[in-house]
Amino acid sequence: AKLCYGPVDGKTTCSSTTIEGCEAPTAAPTSAPTVAPTAALSCGDGGDCTCADLAGRTEVAKCKKADTDDCAASFAWKDESSGVAKLCYGPVDGKTTCSQTEVEGCLP
Repeated sequence: AKLCYGPVDGKTTCSSTTIEGCEAPTAAPTSAPTVAPTAALSCGDGGDCTCADLAGRTEVAKCKKADTDDCAASFAWKDESSGVAKLCYGPVDGKTTCSQTEVEGCLP
């Protein structure tokens, strides 16, 4: 089976890795549960951030340099080789720049 993830490293498509030893499902898969968009707590606004929150974000040099009209659409690497990323959010509390929160284990 292929496990898809990403996009990573500024790519616009997903990457995949092959996983072996998976058994075929015995029953027909049911429809995936729908997740309603939450406007309340998103990553960085009090919600938990994970590596999955990198998906669909644009890589920037620093969160403080990201577009303040859409901070949550950006991320920056603190240490890409170690998988430490900074997810941008905000601006908060009257600031004029985006804030950031770190997540670890985001290896490509």
